[in-house]
Amino acid sequence: MINDPDDVANLRMATAQFFTARSASGLCRSWVATSDQCIVGTATLAEFRRPPYLGNLSGREAYLLNVFTVPAHRRQGIDRSIV
Repeated sequence: MINDPDDVANLRMATAQFFTARSASGLCRSWVATSDQCIVGTATLAEFRRPPYLGNLSGREAYLLNVFTVPAHRRQGIDRSIV
């Protein structure tokens, strides 16, 4: 739990730095869905590496995060299309 407002600011800064660096290197990608030139859905995929293991000798894995659709546009397959 974050109790100190400075922690929130530090987390926000660290998160921005992480995604900026990862996006520039191609290890993080984000997609958006639009309707009438407005963003109505988003998703981000952040790639990372871990040591190879059985079933994944390359060690490449990814997190799918921040999948979101504006409530008025839900249940129309937007998230499914993005993912």
